[in-house]
Amino acid sequence: MQQSIRDDSATTFASRFYKALASGEPVDLALSEARLSMSTPRSTRENPEPHSFVDWGIPVLITSAGDLYLFNLDTTAPPPLPPPPAGFSKVNLPNPGDIFVGRQIEQRRIARALRGGDARCIMILGPGGIGKSSLAARAVEQSEEYFHAAFAIDCRSTPTAEQILLEVGTFLILNGNDKFSQVIEAPLETKQKIEYLPQILNAVRSRYLLIFDNFEDMLDPTGEPHTIKDELIRHLLETLTINLRESRVIVTSRLDFVFTRDNRYQGNILPVTLSDLTRMETFRLIGNIPSLSTATNEEKLLIHEKAGGSPYIIDLVAARAKDVSVGSVLLDIKELQKEFVETTLLNKLYEWLPDDTTKEFFRRASVYRRPVNQDFLVAMGGDDDRIGYLLHKSLLCRFSGDLYVMHTNTRSYASDLHEQIDGASGLRETRITAAQMYLSAGAEEKGDLTHILESRWFYYSAGEYDRAGEMVQGLTEPLHRWGFIDLVRELNEETAETATGTVKAAALHHLGMIHQDQGRYDEAVAMYQENLKINEELGDKRVIASTLHQLGNVHYAQGRYDEAVTKYHESLKIAEELGNRSGIARTLHQLGMIHYAQGRYDEAVTKYQESLKIAEELGDRSGIARTLHQLGMIHQQQGRYDEAVTKYQESLKIKEELGDRSGIAITLHQLGNVHYVQGRYDEA
Repeated sequence: MQQSIRDDSATTFASRFYKALASGEPVDLALSEARLSMSTPRSTRENPEPHSFVDWGIPVLITSAGDLYLFNLDTTAPPPLPPPPAGFSKVNLPNPGDIFVGRQIEQRRIARALRGGDARCIMILGPGGIGKSSLAARAVEQSEEYFHAAFAIDCRSTPTAEQILLEVGTFLILNGNDKFSQVIEAPLETKQKIEYLPQILNAVRSRYLLIFDNFEDMLDPTGEPHTIKDELIRHLLETLTINLRESRVIVTSRLDFVFTRDNRYQGNILPVTLSDLTRMETFRLIGNIPSLSTATNEEKLLIHEKAGGSPYIIDLVAARAKDVSVGSVLLDIKELQKEFVETTLLNKLYEWLPDDTTKEFFRRASVYRRPVNQDFLVAMGGDDDRIGYLLHKSLLCRFSGDLYVMHTNTRSYASDLHEQIDGASGLRETRITAAQMYLSAGAEEKGDLTHILESRWFYYSAGEYDRAGEMVQGLTEPLHRWGFIDLVRELNEETAETATGTVKAAALHHLGMIHQDQGRYDEAVAMYQENLKINEELGDKRVIASTLHQLGNVHYAQGRYDEAVTKYHESLKIAEELGNRSGIARTLHQLGMIHYAQGRYDEAVTKYQESLKIAEELGDRSGIARTLHQLGMIHQQQGRYDEAVTKYQESLKIKEELGDRSGIAITLHQLGNVHYVQGRYDEA
C-alpha cells in the first residue's frame, strides 16, 4: 500500500487478494483482480456509504521476479493455455496484398519471436515501400493457429494514448473480454490504465497480437536517437514490452527509435530490418503480376535495377503497364522514382539530418553499389554518430555482420543529390576514393577479384580510363581462365573504346585473342592490325613482335602456312634484335609446328630442338614440356613409338610438377594413342 485506505476497501481488497492467491493464481493477477473488486462502488450493511474509488489505485506491485506464483498446489505442470477459438479474430489489419514473395529469413525470425523466446515487441524497420506492413500482415496470417485474435492500429492518424486504449478495449470486448472496459470507465489517470492493460491481457490467459502500423508518425524525426513524441504512448509501448507474457506487439516504422528507459529490457525487443528484394524474389513478384507477366528477361532485369527490389515501385510500374508497354514505363522510370521520393518522404528524412556534414556523408556514401564495412563509410566522412543517424532514419541499413548497405532507391535519390549539390568534380572525387578503398581491400584479400572489379568500375566511372584499363590487363588472364569470357570481352571492349596508347593496344590484343580462340579469325586479324598500328606509332618493338606472332598463329589456324611463316619470321627478327630469347623460343616452336603440319619432320625437329635449348637455358619448364610433347608427336608419326613414349613421359612429368592439368590430359591422351597403335589395349 502506498498509503492508508478505508477499512471497507481494505476488507474487499484482502478478501479477493488472498482468495486468489489460495486458488493458485500469481501475485500480479491476484493483485489485479483485488484492485478491480475495489473499483465498483457498493453499499454494505456495515458501511452504507460506498467505499472510495481512489482507494483501488493505491495498492501497487513493484517486482523484478519472473515467476510470481507463491503456491504450487499440485505436482503436475501448470494447466496448458486454452487453444485459440475456431474463429480467429482480425481487426484493422494492414492488407498484405494479393501477392507476397520472399522475406523467408525475416518470416522465420518473427515466427520464432511470436511463438516463444524473450522478445515481446517485434520492430519491423525499413524505408517506405519496402513491405513492412505486408510482412506484419503475413506474420499474422502465419500465426492464426497460435493467437486468439489480432488488432492493428494505423498510426498515420496519430491517435492519442486514450484513443488507443479505447480501441483496444472495444477489440477485447469483441473477443469476449470486458475487464479492460471496466478500467477504461474508472476515474483513473491514463498512465494507470496503461499499467492495467498487460495485467488484463495476461490474466485472461489468451494470446493477443497488437500491431502498431506506420509508427514513424508517432516519432520526433529530428531527435537522435528518435523518440516517441507522446510520453503516454511511450509508456504504453514500454509497459507492454516489459510485462506481456503470451501476447505480443508488432511495430512497423520507417525510423528506428528507442522507448525503454532501462537497457535491461533490450532483450524484449527484436528489430527486423528489411533490405531490397533479391533479383530472384523480384522476378517471382513480377511473374505473378498480370500486367508484368509478359515482360522480357531484359525488362525484368531493368525493373530490378531501377526499382531496386522495392515492392512499392514495382507496383507503380505494374499500374502504369496496364495502359502502356513495360518498355514505355521504364523509359519514364524517373517519374516513378520521383513519386516514390514524395510518398516515402525521403526528401524530409534528408532535411531532418542534423547537420551539413552528415548530409554530405549521406550523399557520398551513396556511391557504393554493394554492402561495405565501416572502413568504407569512414572514408566518405562517416563516424559512429553519423552512421547511427542514417540507420535510425532507414537511410542506411545493416546487411549482415559488420556490413552496411543503402537501399537502391535511397541510393539513387542520394546519388542525384550528390551530383546536384557537389557537382561533377565532387562526384568524381568520391568515386576515386571508393576505387582506392576497393583496391586496398583487394590487395589485402588476395584472390578476391570482386574488389578489384569494383575498383576498376569506380575508376572507369570517374573518367580514369587508362587507370581502369591497366586493371583490366591484370584481370583478363584469371577471368579468362575461370571461364568469364563475356566479361573479359566486355571489359576489354570498354577499355579499347576509352583508353589511350599502350593500354588501348593491350585491350585490342586481348580482344584479338578472344576472337581467335572462338574461331572468328577475321575479327581477330582486325584487332591485331589495329593494335599493331598503335604500337608502330609508339615504337614499342616488343609488343610489335608479339602481335606479329599472334597474326602468324591466326594464319596457321586457317591453314595459310606461307603467310604464317612470313609473320613468324618478322616477329623472330625483332625478337632477335631485342635479345628477347623467350620470344625467340616461342616463335621457333611455332615454326616447328608449321613444318610438322606440312610433313617436313626433319625441319620441324630442328626448330623444336632450337626452341628447347633456349627454354632449358631460361628455365622455362612450361616451354620445355610443350616442346617435348611435340617431339614425341613427331616420333609417333614416324613410327618410333618407344622414342615417342620417352618424350611424352618427360613432358608429362614436368606438367605434373607444374600442375598443368590440361597439358597432362593432352599428353596422357597421346600416350593412349601410342599404346592403342601398338595393340596394348589394356595400357591404352
